[in-house]
Amino acid sequence: MGRAVLLCLISSLIFTLTPNVQGQTSEPDFQSFAVQYSYLIQDGRYSLADKLLHKRVPEVEKYMETQSKQSEQAWSEVVTPLLNGETNRENAEKLSTMLEFLSAKDHETWIQEQIVSMEEQVRNVYIPADQIEQQWNELLPILPVVEDQSLVSQTDTLMDQLVIRDHVQNRQEILKALKEMKERESFQLDALVWTAIVIGGTIILTLFYVAVRRWLASKKTQSQKSENS
Repeated sequence: MGRAVLLCLISSLIFTLTPNVQGQTSEPDFQSFAVQYSYLIQDGRYSLADKLLHKRVPEVEKYMETQSKQSEQAWSEVVTPLLNGETNRENAEKLSTMLEFLSAKDHETWIQEQIVSMEEQVRNVYIPADQIEQQWNELLPILPVVEDQSLVSQTDTLMDQLVIRDHVQNRQEILKALKEMKERESFQLDALVWTAIVIGGTIILTLFYVAVRRWLASKKTQSQKSENS
């Protein structure tokens, strides 16, 4: 019984700490793909960019099948317009950002860094609203992978309002929403760490309990042998 409980606890810890092991076994080279594609778009060589995209898409989509549904949806939202011939700089930048996200070792940390970058831009009153919105639109398909959809939608609405009327109050509202995103993500990471600690601690206690039971049984057996002799 004790061994069965111990095996269950160890399995739980493994699944908690390694949620994407399967997806990491055959990861495409997203970084080189992003660089090549960006260079072709910058040079205005859209036909070659389309050929490169169609060549690499099957490999990426096979990899995406091993990822979360949110990641698959984000990839589909970004790549579908390009596959339908809507090749322009805006859509190409979204793809480059998506590939950068996929190549990151830690997706949550990467998104946290992008949110911090967004905060810096919003605080800088010399950066025009349309430039801020452009960076936001590049991140928009990716954010729901780890962020709450309702909060992302709320922030998107605030961005639209900022473009219509670039006012300090509008920027403050956006900063509030971005801060909430960061805190929510930080809470999720903390929850994962605490889950690992609790499971790990339970395993240690179980091992200690089993060891004590074995030691007591061994002492009892030795005592009985001494009495019989």
